[in-house]
Amino acid sequence: FMFSFLYILFRTLTGCMRVIFLDRISFMFFPLAIPYTPRVLLCKPTGSLYTIIRKEFHSNVHQMSSSVASKKPVTNTASGSTESKVDGVRESKAALRTEIRSKLKSLSQEQVEDESFATWSRIESLPAYKAAKTVGIFLSMPKGEINTDQLLVDVQNDVEKSLFVPRVGLNFEKCDMDLVRVVSGDNVGECDEISLSKKEELFYHAWPRNKWRIPEPPMSDEDLVAKAGDLDVLLVPGVAFDKSGGRLGHGKGYYDRFIERMRSNHGCDGKSTSLKKPYLIGVGLSPQLLEAEGLDEDRLVPTLGHDYQMDHLLFPHCSIEIVPLCNYE
Repeated sequence: FMFSFLYILFRTLTGCMRVIFLDRISFMFFPLAIPYTPRVLLCKPTGSLYTIIRKEFHSNVHQMSSSVASKKPVTNTASGSTESKVDGVRESKAALRTEIRSKLKSLSQEQVEDESFATWSRIESLPAYKAAKTVGIFLSMPKGEINTDQLLVDVQNDVEKSLFVPRVGLNFEKCDMDLVRVVSGDNVGECDEISLSKKEELFYHAWPRNKWRIPEPPMSDEDLVAKAGDLDVLLVPGVAFDKSGGRLGHGKGYYDRFIERMRSNHGCDGKSTSLKKPYLIGVGLSPQLLEAEGLDEDRLVPTLGHDYQMDHLLFPHCSIEIVPLCNYE
């Protein structure tokens, strides 16, 4: 900074001397005398000494600023490149969400029901699901998503399985959620446990709904909230999936944060170990599975480091077991 200031001061003083000298002996006799005559030399008297100094100073500051600006930055290039890449992935995600949601809107309610039935008819053939004792299942949005009612009823009637459902709660800005165990019984008014009603009335119909109009279990005993290692299988919704197990969520990160908690086991010694559970099954309707057109590349969903890969994909027309990109031990 000091060097730049002294340099500008020197250029200003020498420029003023040239201007004053040339102005006194008449500018008309020396139009080409000095190749680097500053721009303040005009075809008329240059004015007061203050004006000369001010113009020279501004001219030199502008010249140095332009010179510095023309140079490429040499610091933080890696950080800038990373930020640019992340921004690009986010923009690609937003564009893909818009495209898939538009396709889902074109499906009739009958098509959604038919595709949902076809999807759940495949799940019994999955070894991980058949062996599971605890299953996490989301409650569907009113529109634009596979309907989970049939599977909820199936798990409800399976005495060997326990059902867990999501609860976001009132703090939407936190973008966090729990899965809460649904307990059979008709005494919902007498205790804090979540109860199942008759099959034809579906247990969640009387539950409060969140801002997305999705039913949520009321606040319950914390002992019913799933902890790391409690869930054997988790059904994961999304906007889009690809055949490598890539998933595009709705953009809030609820499931990625929840999976991170479920697969991280903090022991009494404070050390963290990774768990394989829960087994992640991505489910959706036909337009939500991206197909490569004429390409061998299966990874079509733009992802970042925090995006979890699915273990299995289940759709009306296919069931795909995913080869993991990394191992959880």
